[in-house]
Amino acid sequence: MDIEIDGPSPEVLAAQLAGLGARVEVLDPPEARERLARLAIELATLYGTPTKTGNGPTIPAGTVPTPPSPEPRSAGSGTQG
Repeated sequence: MDIEIDGPSPEVLAAQLAGLGARVEVLDPPEARERLARLAIELATLYGTPTKTGNGPTIPAGTVPTPPSPEPRSAGSGTQG
């Protein structure tokens, strides 16, 4: 399902959508995707990652993982989830 949302800035949209975690993927704008990646890094750096979920690698708290490279996406703004 694709939906489009609008907000005052990509940073605000990213902050509002971050609570949905992996249930939503922001396709555009790239600034919102970048902000979400930075929020994920900030949280992983502060808290580490869960050790017993089996949902990817464990990153110890206090380390800084490398952000993912942006992937080219289609034009337009929206989310997919």
